[in-house]
Amino acid sequence: MKLTRNTEFSLKFTILIILVMFLVIDFFSQFYFPKKNLVGIPTMERLNIYYAFWTTQTNYIVLVYLILTVCSSQFYGTKKLFGLDLAVTIYITITFIVFWFGLVLSSSEAGAYRPINWFTTVILHLVIPWIMIFTFLNSCGSRYVNLKEFSKFGLGALCAYPIFYLIFILIRGYLRFQMFGPDFYTHIYSSYGPQSWWNYNINNEEQAKAFGILNYKKPFSSQMYYPYWFLDINSYVLRHQNSNGDWIVDFDHSRPRIQYILTTVVCVCLITLSVIGLCAINLKINNKKYYSWHDLRGVQITPEEHKYRKIQRKVSLVKMKATRKAEKTTKKIAIKNFKHSLKLMTPEDRKILWAEHKKTEQQVRLEKKWSAQSQALKLKNEEKNLKQIYKNLSRRDVNFVKNNLREAQRYQKLVKKGILVPTTKY
Repeated sequence: MKLTRNTEFSLKFTILIILVMFLVIDFFSQFYFPKKNLVGIPTMERLNIYYAFWTTQTNYIVLVYLILTVCSSQFYGTKKLFGLDLAVTIYITITFIVFWFGLVLSSSEAGAYRPINWFTTVILHLVIPWIMIFTFLNSCGSRYVNLKEFSKFGLGALCAYPIFYLIFILIRGYLRFQMFGPDFYTHIYSSYGPQSWWNYNINNEEQAKAFGILNYKKPFSSQMYYPYWFLDINSYVLRHQNSNGDWIVDFDHSRPRIQYILTTVVCVCLITLSVIGLCAINLKINNKKYYSWHDLRGVQITPEEHKYRKIQRKVSLVKMKATRKAEKTTKKIAIKNFKHSLKLMTPEDRKILWAEHKKTEQQVRLEKKWSAQSQALKLKNEEKNLKQIYKNLSRRDVNFVKNNLREAQRYQKLVKKGILVPTTKY
């Protein structure tokens, strides 16, 4: 399936409207219906935490991308945006993975959601990612992307934002831990009389209500420092003292720090592997669609020719399976007849025939071995000849020749497999 330009435009425009609507709802819910673990902190701090999430940032990236593709006729429908298409699709896929992975493994986080939070979350972190993935998979295939070339240049550009985000979050977490660490937590939530929040002085319960800081409300969690539990590399305990002088532990994160650092490293490595794997899968799908919708010259074929080509491939596949089945059946019959003939012979004749059979098999094996060796020798000689040619060329010309040879080999394999046809037969 390949989306037409009008269908793709309509789909992206619909996603844009839905995304804007739910981002607005999600934004205002931070003021009026925040998560339970963010109720007791000032609104500006809630927004600070909200916009630190990878999931929030990537949804805004999708918003900018959709505005660019839908509203700008200069870029929409051209091949220039493929890299952006790929990056946005991978970012929003990672949003889906990170959010639900983090939510499932954090019971306290799952319990902090209100019904309206769940409603916006399902749309922004489940529905939107899947629609964006569907759109990419059904609109790609307009250009061929060399995996080797992409790994040299494109992969680094695609990983730039995730790397920047990781550095930003770790620095931000360190600074916020210095500001709002265990000492601050104990001071703000214990019954010490006058309280203060950052640069706000709170001297009575009415002022505490105004700033959202009440001892009986659920205190803030580790999200005050790091948006995701697997990025929190500090070892600490958040506790407060009640009016009876008893210490109440609200959050225990007191294992050896090396464990938390190792957890962060492992999770970051897994996410990195996910990014690389998603790149490879998406590019493979893109190239496969490119082959099925273009001829050998790179010209896009008509839907009718595409349908005819699919039928051709199916017929070729059926013929290939039938040929293999026939060869297998013939071989089985030959072996059966050979065994039957051995039973009817005298022991002397049987030995002679068995020796001849072994000799024939050995000869076949030797021929295969010689064929493989001669092919390897041929390739070796070709490489030597190419090296001699490369010596007389500049470095730029060598790279040009190598790329052309790789492309020629690729097309040769595709034609041999029947994926591409040299000329149209429709």
